[in-house]
Amino acid sequence: MKIAVLPGDGIGPEIVAQAVRVLQALGPKFDLEEAPVGGAAYDVAGHPLPPATLELAKKADAILFGAVGDWKYDTLARELRPEQAILGLRKHLELFAKLQTRYLLFRTDCRLKPQTRNYWRLRYFDCART
Repeated sequence: MKIAVLPGDGIGPEIVAQAVRVLQALGPKFDLEEAPVGGAAYDVAGHPLPPATLELAKKADAILFGAVGDWKYDTLARELRPEQAILGLRKHLELFAKLQTRYLLFRTDCRLKPQTRNYWRLRYFDCART
């Protein structure tokens, strides 16, 4: 399975590096290829989504995407800001949603101690955001 690794900038490279370690620990089933995206790509190629990065994403079976955006890019023209990489990938790859985990905190009655009422319970779920 070919995975395009797009670390991005900000905290993205740090988080993606750990995700790559996990994938590598699973064995040689993954062909990982890295490319710059976001602010890191702008620094290297002058655009947040260089053509080579887009081609890699199109040829990959999956994309491991980090984070993009940093205050130092706030003065760039809108079409050159790091966030445009996400929009460009969604457009060119015809993606319309992303899955991300959300946490829900709610009150419930304790099943273990019936006399205890209204304690807070934490649940997580995946939601699709379009």
